[in-house]
This record gives sequence, C-alpha cells and structure tokens, in this order.
Amino acid sequence: AFNRHVHKNLIEHGPYDPQGRDPVAAKLAPIFANGDYDILRWNYDNDYGTVMLKVRLPNNGGELALIDLFRMEGTCIVEHWDISQLKPADATNPIAMF
Repeated sequence: AFNRHVHKNLIEHGPYDPQGRDPVAAKLAPIFANGDYDILRWNYDNDYGTVMLKVRLPNNGGELALIDLFRMEGTCIVEHWDISQLKPADATNPIAMF
C-alpha cells in the first residue's frame, strides 16, 4: 500500500527525515511494525488529509500524540508534515492530549 499510495518523490518536512518514498518507508517500517498505536481521528478534504494517532512507545516509554498532515494528489501522498508531543508522566487531566 505504501508503494501504491505514496509518491516516489515524497516531499518530507521532518527536520531529520529523508526525502523520497523508499527512505521514508525504511525509517517507518520498524516504528510501526509492532502496531502499538490507535488512530483516533482522521480527515480528508480538498487534497489535504490529517491523521491523529495515540502511540504507545516501547519499553514503557509513555504515550505520544502524533498528528500527520498530508498533501495528496488523488489517492497519492505527495507531501508530509508531522507534529508530535510526549504525554507528560505527571499529567493531571485524565483525557490529556487524546
């Protein structure tokens, strides 16, 4: 699915992320291989999409709120941004971040 729905010349805006589909796929494979995340919300409108995830980090590393932003051409992702924040261990709000 990644090869079919992500452009080979993916524009990646993460400060430490490589450009292009294949290097990004190699980086993401081990991260999402364990599948320890939930998709909480998603939206698609006018060639832009968003996905909000709750990611449980390995080795009891806590939870991460992750929002991915995509620019699409049809069914193909051509550009990607992300925003993430680690849930503080001492959060007092029971629904903090999610």
